[in-house]
Amino acid sequence: GRQVAIKRLHAEMTGDSKAVARFQREARAAAATGHEHIVEVMDLGYAEDGAPYLVMEFLRGSSLAQILKSEGRLTVSRTIHIVSQVLAALGAVHAKEIVHRDLKPDNIFLIRKGGNADYVKILDFGISKMKHEDGEPHDLTRTGVTMGTPYYMSPEQARGVRKVDHRVDLYGVAVILYECLTGKLPFFGDNYHALLQQILRCEPLPPRELVSSIPAELESLVMRGLSRDPTERFATAVEMLAALSPLKNAPESTP
Repeated sequence: GRQVAIKRLHAEMTGDSKAVARFQREARAAAATGHEHIVEVMDLGYAEDGAPYLVMEFLRGSSLAQILKSEGRLTVSRTIHIVSQVLAALGAVHAKEIVHRDLKPDNIFLIRKGGNADYVKILDFGISKMKHEDGEPHDLTRTGVTMGTPYYMSPEQARGVRKVDHRVDLYGVAVILYECLTGKLPFFGDNYHALLQQILRCEPLPPRELVSSIPAELESLVMRGLSRDPTERFATAVEMLAALSPLKNAPESTP
């Protein structure tokens, strides 16, 4: 009797064993966490034409991408409220050795729940990576093949590094923070190749140079998260959340 959403892999791709494996892994990855900020997956199966599908909870709301498109940028407190929920969910996901690998505003859905108008649900674990899957290869992507959305892609993903870890998600969170706070992306290129070169070689403009009222401590957190060297980022989502949460009520600087 529940209204649900069904996500179905296109029939033309059912012959791609890697695509099917990634799609099925989305169900297992999401269902395994049981976290309140991860979209609930209730069932999976195969259609008559052999295409796999997922049955998920039906969400009413808007993606963060839609909100950014309509509002430009968000306040510091609203940004931290949203991103803190994302980090809490990632803490649970990473604890199960799952890496999302495609965090972006399109995959952060906001619904109203109780008095919370920005209740987060993370979507799309279609290209997530589980380190230890029984009976399956440890890596379903070929060396040199980049996956993920370019604007939110970490430098190691842009280089085509075969084995990435949870710190690619923390980089994605930092890009999302930057975009929410400034209304701009840290890197932008006229084409795919130019964008990758920006990510690999350039330093982003500090957020306060775009919006001077952003607290200096928050700018430092964002810039740390955007470090090209993964060892210079936060070690875990839990650590990043612990650094971010106290800044929610920090006064915005006077321009």
